[in-house]
Amino acid sequence: MSQATHFVDLARFLGGDVVSETVSGVCIPAVHPMGELSCIPSVVDESTIPPEFRLPRVHSATWRFANGAVGTLTHGLLLQGEAYDTGLEVWCDGLRIAFEDLYDADRCRIVVRRGSSDEDEVFSFEVGGWVGS
Repeated sequence: MSQATHFVDLARFLGGDVVSETVSGVCIPAVHPMGELSCIPSVVDESTIPPEFRLPRVHSATWRFANGAVGTLTHGLLLQGEAYDTGLEVWCDGLRIAFEDLYDADRCRIVVRRGSSDEDEVFSFEVGGWVGS
């Protein structure tokens, strides 16, 4: 879950200061029945990790920036195998920016919707920089 810190930093870089009293979040801990995974990668033997030190399965948070924009962060350890998924969205008047699969060079992209348009602008990552599509 430490990677979520970097996404919060990115959100603050984009949106500015956060109104701390607006931060709200939920977490599904590993010891919760919903946190029991049907498949854990063989490289991890969770039985050797005391329950209080096991990583939560998912975090979701929302907050308001001082400029009025809203940020959301979802960070989860729920997918099969060794993969996980992260996403960051920033919403404000006339603009939505979604960062998707930032750790997967083949699927990494930013989706932007501006103004009154119903069309998304998609920017995908290629080695050497970002390209619009």
